[in-house]
Amino acid sequence: MKYLASRLKSARLMNGLSLQGLSDRIENRITKQALSKYEQGQVIPDSEMIGILAEALKVRTDYFHTDTVIDFGEIEFRRVF
Repeated sequence: MKYLASRLKSARLMNGLSLQGLSDRIENRITKQALSKYEQGQVIPDSEMIGILAEALKVRTDYFHTDTVIDFGEIEFRRVF
């Protein structure tokens, strides 16, 4: 669960949700305080909650377990004359 805390926060922010907004989206199954503890790495959610969060945030469950780095290589811009 090395990446869970940062990935959860990232997915929440990408969905434009506050902690309360995410809690509301999952029908208040857990509080915003509990979500905050997940994001800070103080508590690790069980597999059922990871599934609920993944569905609510529209990501696959493995999103929380891996550190995916996207390498774009060298980016070139077209010149406008």
